[in-house]
Amino acid sequence: MTRPVLVTGSTGAIGGAICRKLHSCGYLPVLHYSSNREAAFELAREFGEPAAVIHADLLSENGASTLWAEVVKRFGPPVGLVNNAGIRVDVAFDADSSAWTAAWRRDLQLNLIAPAELCRLAVLTFRDRGGGRIVNIASNVVHMGKPNFI
Repeated sequence: MTRPVLVTGSTGAIGGAICRKLHSCGYLPVLHYSSNREAAFELAREFGEPAAVIHADLLSENGASTLWAEVVKRFGPPVGLVNNAGIRVDVAFDADSSAWTAAWRRDLQLNLIAPAELCRLAVLTFRDRGGGRIVNIASNVVHMGKPNFI
């Protein structure tokens, strides 16, 4: 029986390590990527068949719901979700207002809205199936004291 676990941002060092651990414990890591297709398929080759790789743009308004639906369609309802994807948008405090707002919208979409939507979809799925697990990973970059970073 396949036990899929969706891992967003699986092509980075942390996401890759999480996927390897899940695989070693008998789960099917579903590798999400947005831009690094090569790294996603390279990691998937470590696990053999089936290749559980899905592209999704979590910066788009429907990216999270599209990703979740595709996981369910291809691999069955996930038993877990690891929200690992994240970005830090550098924008100067005194940047043009439209550039500043656009940067913050990207940041909030990927770091807050998409993970929240995935959590909502996961809970709805888990509730109907008797449970599941969610892990949300955040960064400590806010504590680093970067200039122009608020």
